[in-house]
Amino acid sequence: MHFKAKPWDYERICKTIIDPRKPGLYLFHSFDPYLDVYFSLKLKNLFVEHQIAGNLKIILADEITMDWLDGHLDTVELFGDNDSYMVLMAEKLNKSVFAEILKKSDHIKDKFFILNFSKESSLMEEASNLNVGYVASLIKPMFWENEKLFDFICKILKLNFPDEKRKFLIANLLPSTSNYIAQLSLIRKMFLNVEQIKIDDLKKMITNENFDYFVGASKFSKKDKLGFMKDIIGSSLDYEELNNFFVFMIRHMMKLIDAGHLMDKLDGKKINDYNKEIIACSRLWTKDEIKNAIRMFSMWQKMARAKDSNLIDSLRSEYLHQVT
Repeated sequence: MHFKAKPWDYERICKTIIDPRKPGLYLFHSFDPYLDVYFSLKLKNLFVEHQIAGNLKIILADEITMDWLDGHLDTVELFGDNDSYMVLMAEKLNKSVFAEILKKSDHIKDKFFILNFSKESSLMEEASNLNVGYVASLIKPMFWENEKLFDFICKILKLNFPDEKRKFLIANLLPSTSNYIAQLSLIRKMFLNVEQIKIDDLKKMITNENFDYFVGASKFSKKDKLGFMKDIIGSSLDYEELNNFFVFMIRHMMKLIDAGHLMDKLDGKKINDYNKEIIACSRLWTKDEIKNAIRMFSMWQKMARAKDSNLIDSLRSEYLHQVT
């Protein structure tokens, strides 16, 4: 089984990359290099603080050969050593070498052999499908989980902001692990006591560069297509973030086309601002217009998922169309 979890759930369930009670083969991947380092350091500390399975040695994937496996993966009672190993950039393993690792996995009984993947790889699914080793991945949070990601990074950095300042930072920081780390590390360096920080101090240190999905959806719903396209073109969203946003927009437009059902469903209940706007803006659109918009977002979503470089040209073309 391939265990996949968001960073906060992974730490709660697994603590670190291995279960110290279960020697054997482990395959691990993190969507983010900083979190990879964080969990790898926790693993290293585990070996330092507890005497488990010898020393933890680091090795690169391209250093592993068939001869190396013969000398290191067999049990100590045979010809191998008793140290544990973490293999970096495991996606670069030769296929025959990887097949041999899977074959020898039953012999890894008194040590830990960890394959650390710096990017997604079919090798992990291969091991999972064969039910060999412990396969786990840290997966990227969705945009609506940015608050949880922010809190997790604060926990790593041992920062505890008062609620007002925490909400300000969540609203104004670009929601990515690397940006949270950079900005929060700077704040920690500049202020010894975060409780004494003033909102004005934070405003001077950061810029409001967060791309708000709901603001974008609101503009498009009100047929401010020029403002909508300008925001996308001016954003720093990568392919994965664009993919998530376009999925969100498809669902948003489907709610517009089904606004009548939404009104019936919410009849007599308190309606939040988002649903109020859905109902109000639905009157601005014909069903054909909504269907055309859904087709457009579906096309862009497929291009973003495929990391198609033509996506940028398509977005720019639509922006120029709105300008003229």
